[in-house]
Amino acid sequence: FIPIGFLVGVFLVLYKFDSRMASGDVEYLKKFGWLLVRVKPESRWFALFTLARNLLIALVPAIPVAFWQTFVLEVLFVISFAATLIMNPGKSDAANAMDTMVNATILCVLFLSAPFLPDEAGTKVPEVTFALLLALFLAFPIFLILYLGRQLARGQQKQYAWFLCHQKAAAGAFARLLKISLTNEAQRQGGSVFLDSDDLIDLSKLFAYVRNDVKTLVVLASREIFRSFWCLGEVTTATLQNVDMAPVHFSDFTLPDQKSIDDVNGIPGFEKLIEQGFLITDIKKALSNFEKWTCIMMPAQLNEPQLTQITTWVAKRGSASFGKCRSTIGSLSSGVSESAHDRSNYILADLDNTEAVSAGLILSRLVAPLLSADPRAI
Repeated sequence: FIPIGFLVGVFLVLYKFDSRMASGDVEYLKKFGWLLVRVKPESRWFALFTLARNLLIALVPAIPVAFWQTFVLEVLFVISFAATLIMNPGKSDAANAMDTMVNATILCVLFLSAPFLPDEAGTKVPEVTFALLLALFLAFPIFLILYLGRQLARGQQKQYAWFLCHQKAAAGAFARLLKISLTNEAQRQGGSVFLDSDDLIDLSKLFAYVRNDVKTLVVLASREIFRSFWCLGEVTTATLQNVDMAPVHFSDFTLPDQKSIDDVNGIPGFEKLIEQGFLITDIKKALSNFEKWTCIMMPAQLNEPQLTQITTWVAKRGSASFGKCRSTIGSLSSGVSESAHDRSNYILADLDNTEAVSAGLILSRLVAPLLSADPRAI
């Protein structure tokens, strides 16, 4: 009963996963995140399927007849092969391809070994083996068509419309604010917005998300953005995979010059990029090409109208856009609306600090509905 109890426990964990993540329960993720190491969050039920399949495989030796042992294994791996091929539950294409190949290899071994099983009374080994092989060959084109259709649809509509590449110390609050602003547009486009603190479960899969699941990499280019090897790896991956980029240049950001490009291997943690297979030449190429992307300039003092303008630019810009940066317009030098005196509540923030203003704008969105039905309450 212990294995059954374990499966029930896993079911309850996965069932509660969405609600716990929505409430920001980090401890829940730390305790049970291992269940999702190999699968994408939206395919989390595949983890339960894999555990149940492995439990049934472990029980196969209890079957007294060798033929039925082989038959049950064949059925289990046919189901596993089909589910992997159709669902693509792994976090990368390489992982899905490997799982499919492993299932197919085991099936080949089982089918080829079946005719050599002892012909026990009433088993009809040759007839059943031939029927299973015929069913598999007839089903394979169907699986292949479903797989190719899924891949085609995936190429046209990736899971994440935008990936927010940012350095937390300089742009963590603004990244959160921009995700809130982009969410409605992302839903209209049939995608979502990737923010690592919300969507990243396995840090080692970060670059795989950029490579396989992202339509546009939004680079929140603060002064130290390229001193973060994670951000540098994301930009390099996007460059190598021809992923669209939408840079938002902060007021203190300067484009990499030739000296900083030549000295890129001196940034902290650079060796980790090399360990993950990045070439120095590719990293330098990504830095050199970064200035070619059309970008928008972040104002020195952020306010609500400028946030709307930045959000609209990110959402509406065309793919593969190259050209000069544009500046936000209609900025208010004081960062304060003329109608601010009509408000009944205020949030004080350092207007020269983009992170402070971003935190204030986030707070206003959270608090205003609790204070009054009037959207002008804050």
